Formats: sequence, structure tokens, C-alpha cells
Amino acid sequence: MKRKEELRLQVAQVHAALSVARLAAGIAGIVANCNLKASDSRNPSIHSEGGDWGEEMSTVVASAAALVATVCAEAAESVGANRAHVASVISTGLATRTFADVLTLTATAATCLRGAATLKLRFANSPEDRNILARDSELLVLLPSGRVQLRMVCIYLKHNKLTLRLGKKHLHGVFTRFKESCNFSSLSYRN
Repeated sequence: MKRKEELRLQVAQVHAALSVARLAAGIAGIVANCNLKASDSRNPSIHSEGGDWGEEMSTVVASAAALVATVCAEAAESVGANRAHVASVISTGLATRTFADVLTLTATAATCLRGAATLKLRFANSPEDRNILARDSELLVLLPSGRVQLRMVCIYLKHNKLTLRLGKKHLHGVFTRFKESCNFSSLSYRN
């Protein structure tokens, strides 16, 4: 089951990296193919605070988007995408021409990134990892009297409340007596 989850996470990361690479390639392609003129007064969106957005700015933005596409393509390859798939994604991105296409690529990239992040979080918070807190560990504990003693400490969820269990060894470790405290705020916990 763990291997299946690892594979699912890897596939999600590949899709996320490829979708961002396709979006960046699409932006690079559109900006490089646009002929934005500084004298176009009908489109105020091409003007910035620093002046007009002319051919030089188009070239700079296209180069920056191409760099982002390249980095994302390399990231996709590093997590398992093959070169042919990466090349296909970049070609598809460069063929983008319409506003609707860019909007679709943006939504797809955002969804893939969110999905990969969710799977990564789920994988990182697997039940095995949560149970590490439930194992007894020997820690130095500051007692209310001000003394510091070595105690067995265990933290776990009990009835959706964080519970702390302190253990004290008796007769040189022959047996241990535990005391539970659950005076902590309740947690919302989902598997």
C-alpha cells in the first residue's frame, strides 16, 4: 500500500511539473508571437508604470517564461517524466494562441499543483508517522515542585483529544505506573 501511495504521489508530481511547464511555454509562445506596439492606445493593459510595453518587454517576458518552462521540464524529468512526453507538453504549450487556452492551462496547472500538494501531505501524515508520537520515550520532565526527573512520555489521540501519558518507573524499572492527562483542547482529526 505504501508503494502504491508513493507511485501515486510521483505521478501527481510529474503531472504538476508538466502542467506548469506547458503553461509557461504557452505564455512564452503567446508573448513571443504578439506584436504589441507602444502606440496602441486602445489597449491600456500593455502600459506599465515604467513606460510602454513594447517589443523589448515582450522579448524579456517571453525569455523569462521560456526559462520557467525549461526549469519545470527538468523538474518533471527528475521526478520520472520521459523526454518524449516533456517535448510533447512543451510543443502543446507553444501552440497556445487564445485567451481560453491560457485560462485552461492555468486552471489545469493550479489543479495539478493542489492535487500533488494534497497527496504529499497525505503521504507525509500517514498513520505510521502519527503512531511515532504514541510510542513511549524517556524525557526529562519538569515537575510542579520544580524538580526535573526522567519520565516515560507518550502523546496520542484519544476520543479526538490530545492525551499526554506520563510514566514513572518503580523498583528500578521493574514496573511503570502511568498517569494520563487530557486537559488539552480537542483537535479536528481526519484520516
